[in-house]
Amino acid sequence: MARLLEEVREETTELLSELIKIDTTNPPGNETAAAKFLAEYLENEGLKCEVVESAPGRVHAVVALKI
Repeated sequence: MARLLEEVREETTELLSELIKIDTTNPPGNETAAAKFLAEYLENEGLKCEVVESAPGRVHAVVALKI
C-alpha cells in the first residue's frame, strides 16, 4: 500500500509540475494550452476527454465518469 501511495504522489507531483509551467495568466490567458495538456494526459490514462470552449477563449477539459 505504501508503494502505491508513493507512486501516486510522484505522478501527481509530476503532473502538477508540468501543468503549472503553462502560462494561463489573465489577460490574455492561455486556458487552451492547459486544457489540451490535461485532455492528452487523461486520454493517455484511458479516459475519453473533450476540450470545450464555453465562451471565446474560455476552454475546459471535460471528462464524464460513469459510477
